[in-house]
Amino acid sequence: MPMERKMGMWRAVLSKFEIAPNEQPWVKKWVFDKICQFWKNWKSKLKKTHYDPFHTTWERLQYRPDRVDPVQWVLLIEFWGTKDGMERSKRNAENRALQTMNHTTRTKSFARICEEEITYLNHYS
Repeated sequence: MPMERKMGMWRAVLSKFEIAPNEQPWVKKWVFDKICQFWKNWKSKLKKTHYDPFHTTWERLQYRPDRVDPVQWVLLIEFWGTKDGMERSKRNAENRALQTMNHTTRTKSFARICEEEITYLNHYS
């Protein structure tokens, strides 16, 4: 995702939440990490629901999601069909299959866990 878009999202976060200046570096990193995670998940869902079920480029182009720009959809379809795109997909699937441990914090975010630990340490120090 282009840095200018990430910075726009960061400005949106700052406009909605009060974040102390000394906390901004780690909060900004967390926000950018989340943006990347959501972006990756969005592309994965698109591929799973609007690319993989179809066998021809024509079919894939016909079933473009409304939220995706037509020009960007064409570029994405073309990339997923390239040798590099297919190799990347295969490599990522193999790497995911090797993962042995899953996320175990349920709905509690790592940022919340970190904050709770800091509060606990400050309280009992």
